[in-house]
Amino acid sequence: MIPLFNPHLIRGVSVTLYVRTDTGERDAFGRAVVTETPTVIENVLVQPLQRTTDVPTESVNITGEKTSYILGIPKTDAHDWKNCRVSFFGDTFRTESAEWQGIEAMIPGDWNRKIVCRKYD
Repeated sequence: MIPLFNPHLIRGVSVTLYVRTDTGERDAFGRAVVTETPTVIENVLVQPLQRTTDVPTESVNITGEKTSYILGIPKTDAHDWKNCRVSFFGDTFRTESAEWQGIEAMIPGDWNRKIVCRKYD
């Protein structure tokens, strides 16, 4: 019998996540100063976004940026991916603040979270 889903057939790519760390200092405008540390995350799924089905229309922004990809985050990763820079395929993107997470035990494969990233032109 052939299994319906074989998680070993799907592989992700390496994505550089720029982890944000608050330095505890404030700039001249009172905003927190953060540093970004590049961290390579293995086995991240990268899916081109289909606007009509994947993201609600209210997330369309009038400033002209384009939604580019949905990233499937591995179950083993504990980083905070919200509002961070990521780079893959030779480009840099910014993730959104919304992240979807499924019940780990109920989802086959190595991924249970996803987040949208945008490329700003």
